[in-house]
Amino acid sequence: MQIRRDKYNLTKSHTIEITEKDIDVKADINLYSNANEINIGASISGKIVDTLNMPIKNAIVKLIDSNLEPLTYVRTDTNGKYVINFIPPSNMYKILATATGKILNHSNSFSLQNGENKIINFTLSNDSNALFGAINGILTNNEYAIIKGAVIYLYRINN
Repeated sequence: MQIRRDKYNLTKSHTIEITEKDIDVKADINLYSNANEINIGASISGKIVDTLNMPIKNAIVKLIDSNLEPLTYVRTDTNGKYVINFIPPSNMYKILATATGKILNHSNSFSLQNGENKIINFTLSNDSNALFGAINGILTNNEYAIIKGAVIYLYRINN
């Protein structure tokens, strides 16, 4: 298995408002060098399978912190297995798993002790409405207060 460290930290874009079709929206994103202490001496591993228990190759497994900020990610191998060895310090973590044509799944929040090896497996269900992408961010009202518990849908406007 190839082990690598991203040169830049994962990040997310600013809030983008799409008000009509055929609009061109600029989304500049600043990337910051990955200066995280990359290893607390722990690891997370597991297997991603579909509902028929078949391994899912190239699934994305993302580690996020308690503020839902992305820390790192890996892809599964041909056997659906993944290992995250580079884990920056955080009080709490959560794992997200997704693959093309599958519904995103996530773990419960968890903590890690130095040197701990945690196994987290996922089963991903088919998503007949899946498009090839993901959106994340913070939902706010017009006074920039965070809205919790909302369900957000993305629609394509045709014609």
